[in-house]
Amino acid sequence: MKKEANITIHINGQKIKATKGELLLDVIRKQGINIPTLCHFEGKHSDYPCRICIVYDENSKSYIPSCNTRITEELNITTHSPELLKKRSMLLELILANHPDDCLYCVKNNACELRLLANELNVDQRRFHTKEIAFNTDKSSPAITREYAKCILCGKCVTICNEVQKCNVLQFNNKGKQSRIEPEFGKLLYQSACVYCGKCLQVCPTASLYERENISAFFSSLGNTAQKTISIFSPILEFDQAITSLNKTARSRENHTVSILRKSGSNHVFSLNPAIDLYLYELLNEFKATLKENKTLISTFCPSAELYIQKSLYNENIKLSALIKPIYFFQKILEHIYPESKFQLHEFTTCVAQKHIHATESVKDKNYAYTVRELMKIKQTTSYGNNSSNVKTDEPLHLFSALSYLPFIPGGMSEAIVRMLSLENNAANNNINFDSFRNVENFGIVKITLHQREYSFGIINGMSHIKTALETWENRLPAFIEILACPNGCYYGGGASKENQNTEFKQFSKQWFEIFDQTLIRYPQRNTQLISLYQEIKEKQSSDSSLFYIQKEE
Repeated sequence: MKKEANITIHINGQKIKATKGELLLDVIRKQGINIPTLCHFEGKHSDYPCRICIVYDENSKSYIPSCNTRITEELNITTHSPELLKKRSMLLELILANHPDDCLYCVKNNACELRLLANELNVDQRRFHTKEIAFNTDKSSPAITREYAKCILCGKCVTICNEVQKCNVLQFNNKGKQSRIEPEFGKLLYQSACVYCGKCLQVCPTASLYERENISAFFSSLGNTAQKTISIFSPILEFDQAITSLNKTARSRENHTVSILRKSGSNHVFSLNPAIDLYLYELLNEFKATLKENKTLISTFCPSAELYIQKSLYNENIKLSALIKPIYFFQKILEHIYPESKFQLHEFTTCVAQKHIHATESVKDKNYAYTVRELMKIKQTTSYGNNSSNVKTDEPLHLFSALSYLPFIPGGMSEAIVRMLSLENNAANNNINFDSFRNVENFGIVKITLHQREYSFGIINGMSHIKTALETWENRLPAFIEILACPNGCYYGGGASKENQNTEFKQFSKQWFEIFDQTLIRYPQRNTQLISLYQEIKEKQSSDSSLFYIQKEE
């Protein structure tokens, strides 16, 4: 039930109706008034206000931080005045007093919120100087770099890590000038419970947190004549806001990812879809085998969710899928197609955790993962243009099924298994309500019946619900559980454009399912060219499926 607006406040002389308990900053912004802030996390009370958002209350004759103030009584607010602007500028200068002066070389550069705010408030010189504190840089993680000197202690990374994702990795340590945000007991990220979802990267206003960039490795590979540079991209990139902004018109559907990678000099460009087809094909076999063991199979498609489960497995009846990641399915296929060639894989994705996966996997040639932000930097250094003569992926791995699009969204992996099961059992899909898979907001179980047998599928939408879901289902676990660490799926991943967070899931999913419905091959089993190649590889290796499973050390 919607709360009624029951308090009248004045903002710049205008009467405004507000709801008791509403954040003052939110009320002000609803009026179209821009209030600068570095610490505000939309919809949440800031426990660590930077105070840049201060406004003046005529009733109490005091300056108050609007992001930290909930409306409980009548207020008479002034949002802009010469005195307010002066105070905001001074507060910003105090934050900048101990901030490094390496903007030209900083990875955030013109995307740094601190620098943009300095421009907005006309802060163009340093008036205050404080003694620099010798903070180290944490490069222990292959996915995320933590540069302590650039931290402004806004607490946004703490909020998203602890309240949104509920990983509880980051916290405030020490006091006063020695305050810093880091894992408990001052641990390095690699030593902590971090699962590299990358959501903290999206909210950090400075370059205190950023992904470990691999751009130099990409360009070094291009210049290496002894091996092929093979670029593989997640299909979700076609919908990323940074990439769709390259379209000439709103209705344009050019695949700019392919264009960028081709013009950068990649020897081959592929979509990840064919490898996902093989992953699903083998996952169905693993699922059926797990059913015979009376255990619950958990998908490992999402690396962050997999890391979370590995660090806190709750039930001995839960079995984590032993399948290798789709990108390594791709690698084994390429090794078969190009047996005499050396090559290096470069994966472009919205998943920061893939950087960790590539760094920790034992493979013959080191592979790399890149976020959308890195892809856009590669675009800037190439002769990329809006027109490309070849925006198709390379043969023979250019065919894939509609189901290969499903694992990127909540409920998609379960839906794919059900569709493949129904095909194997010659059962009509008409009697299955697939909307029940697509409408799970937090977590839930979907049950379907095929040939008089009931199957149950657990769907967990967002890492914050893993613990609650598994505890809720403890006495009656579903046969299959899928987890996507980022709420609403990979489109909102830590390696995606920040602008994606402002896109409604229904708007995105509608477009996503349009692509799904238009794909000519419906099932991985009917991708005959790919499946025959898959069988050929297994026969050559004199193995059934063990080649595509993680080999555990005895």
